[in-house]
Amino acid sequence: MNRYSMIDYFISSPELVLPKHHVIILNDGDNLSDHLAIIRKCGYAETTAHNYSIPKSKADHCYVLQWEKADIMFCQSYLNNELNKILLPVDALLCNSVICHKHSTDLECYYNNIVSSLTVTAEHCIPSFIVGVHKHWWTPDLGELKQNCTGITNLWNSIGRPRSCSINSERFEVQMSL
Repeated sequence: MNRYSMIDYFISSPELVLPKHHVIILNDGDNLSDHLAIIRKCGYAETTAHNYSIPKSKADHCYVLQWEKADIMFCQSYLNNELNKILLPVDALLCNSVICHKHSTDLECYYNNIVSSLTVTAEHCIPSFIVGVHKHWWTPDLGELKQNCTGITNLWNSIGRPRSCSINSERFEVQMSL
């Protein structure tokens, strides 16, 4: 439509604006647009009457373990060390009662310790990625196309991001081939 703008806007509620503004302008080769990506960190101001909690851990992301990339020998060794720390509830394991209330707590603790050992081992030994970041469908051909696209975009950036020139036209053509 041949309309261009040089300013991007953020609209937010006053409750989301923190006293210390934190804005990052990203200018890297992965951005193929003629707009630069902007990161604006928001949160809840201290003066707000609402009582919100802001997540402070990476639990907000969903991670997928890449078992095929794990070092099995290292993983085995690590898990062996973790499992060796667990005390066996011998009395509970030798109990013949079908429903033994006396040992149920010991067995539950034993089970939780095994699960914890497996979890800790996976965190330390198995590579992972954030869901949505890893592209299982990515191919070497797409990698080459992305390199070409990144190269022409970097060149376009280096000459001042002109809107009308042969390099800008070529940049659009390369982007369309992706």
